Amino acid sequence: MDPLSEIREKIKRIANGNGSFTCFTAKVTSVDGETCDVELEGMKLTDVRLRAVMNGEDSKILVTPKIGSHVLVVDLSGNLSQLAAVGYSEVEKIEIDATDKIIFNGGNNKGLIQIEKLTQKLNELVIAINAHTHPVVSGSATGVMVSALSPFSSSDYEDTKITH
Repeated sequence: MDPLSEIREKIKRIANGNGSFTCFTAKVTSVDGETCDVELEGMKLTDVRLRAVMNGEDSKILVTPKIGSHVLVVDLSGNLSQLAAVGYSEVEKIEIDATDKIIFNGGNNKGLIQIEKLTQKLNELVIAINAHTHPVVSGSATGVMVSALSPFSSSDYEDTKITH
């Protein structure tokens, strides 16, 4: 059998299987770590995986749905024992842990800053400038009146919705 026909046959076997692969939409009632509970037509389904593949690795994309929102659930077993959320109407948070790189918007803005280290460096600069600034008597023809610089606070420019 040629490779294309073999692939076609394998896809047919997977698709037909035992007819147990199903998807449905359900309402999220609670979230606990990497699982959630959902309600489907008055029936409570527990331990719905928020990571479709649980392989024990630390790298992951974990999408946490908002309680009260709806998720698309895949029944991987056909008997409601292996459920995984694969689509979300509303998302509370997304956690991404990659073994190598995470690229946002093409990566054109380079790396993210470490906000506390940047703030510390800026404040060291403020201290150095303030230490070498000598106030000049008002009206002096030889100098300019310089006021001391105030320290930086990361809360003035930090977006806490994206952390790393």
